[in-house]
Amino acid sequence: VNKLMEEVIAEFGDAPEGLTALIIGGRDVGEALVVDPRSAIVSATGSTEMGRKVGVEVARRFGRSILELGGNNAGIVTESANPELALRGILFSAVGTAGQR
Repeated sequence: VNKLMEEVIAEFGDAPEGLTALIIGGRDVGEALVVDPRSAIVSATGSTEMGRKVGVEVARRFGRSILELGGNNAGIVTESANPELALRGILFSAVGTAGQR
């Protein structure tokens, strides 16, 4: 997603430097982002237990959080959808990526 964002910014321009960032790390990195007031929005995927902690800490400093918690990749299938294609997509998203999609 970060690579796509970089491509869109390059194509359309006029985006401030550092608009987005992708940071990969362990719990210590996550905790630092959650408490740092420079992180205006924190997006986290994980357990409901993790979400309770992140949500409270981010709210404590009046930041915003986007939390994807404890679910297993919900999908919406409309009447016009190809059922075979929808089934394959749903199965892959739940099993092929362990719900992290």
